[in-house]
Amino acid sequence: MILYKLSKYHLNTFYYNLTYIWFTFPRIFLNAFKKRIQKNKILIGFSGCLRGCAKHEHADIGLVGLKADYLGHRVKTARIYLGALYTHGEVLGRKVFNKIPLDTLHDILDLILDEYENSIYDNFEDFSLNVLNKYSIGFLNFWFLAKFKTNREAYLNNLNEKELISQTFKNEKFIRTLENEYIEEIEILSESLWDYKQTLEDKKLNKTYIMDHNG
Repeated sequence: MILYKLSKYHLNTFYYNLTYIWFTFPRIFLNAFKKRIQKNKILIGFSGCLRGCAKHEHADIGLVGLKADYLGHRVKTARIYLGALYTHGEVLGRKVFNKIPLDTLHDILDLILDEYENSIYDNFEDFSLNVLNKYSIGFLNFWFLAKFKTNREAYLNNLNEKELISQTFKNEKFIRTLENEYIEEIEILSESLWDYKQTLEDKKLNKTYIMDHNG
């Protein structure tokens, strides 16, 4: 696959795309998030479908808005892609999260930005190359979900995955086998993301086509 060199686009594009494709973050968070991505010159690729019109695999943080089935209800979610080295077309972003509900998406994005801001790197691509891409997809999923669950202040460093888990989450009840890309742990931790309350807009979604059934 050929990758194309992308330039940093004006971040207002992200803001308007966010609104247009039905993402309605809490206003306080959205304003703060916009300032943080401007300050850090982070490229956001936001798509409303998997075809990737906004090149979500070719950005610092890629988001794909999807409708998903949860407990028989159709709800708004997003996939998150991280780790792209796009300036010279080297590496596509990896799908780290398959389905994050809208209500907690801003919390996960906040953790990702916090991780970057507490690193030694001056741009997100260097952070992706030297930090994010050193770890497996399963571990990154587990790491951010565990931080969300515990509110633990910890950051990725030169330790390997098992050492980081032992140092940070050793005695937590969600630790199981730590095998198979942390599937058991991720399944347990993912439950904390969902606090479903059906709104009028959700009721409308329940009459539309489900784009994604996968967990």
